[in-house]
Amino acid sequence: HNLPFTLLSYNRHRVAPLYHSYNESSGYNKRTVYVIDKQGKIAYIDLAYSTKDLGSFEKLREAVTLIKTSETN
Repeated sequence: HNLPFTLLSYNRHRVAPLYHSYNESSGYNKRTVYVIDKQGKIAYIDLAYSTKDLGSFEKLREAVTLIKTSETN
């Protein structure tokens, strides 16, 4: 992928519970999205991101656009 940001994938299940991203019943990490701004602050969270739901993508895109806009002003 040629993305202008870093993707994080982690499967040891030690960090995920700290970010509400671990499903204890299934034993797997959930697909969650955190967007960190240039100041290192969490600017957007989606704890139930779905690749099958265009709405999830649209919300993420809007958030990233808003972050970019606020960082350039």
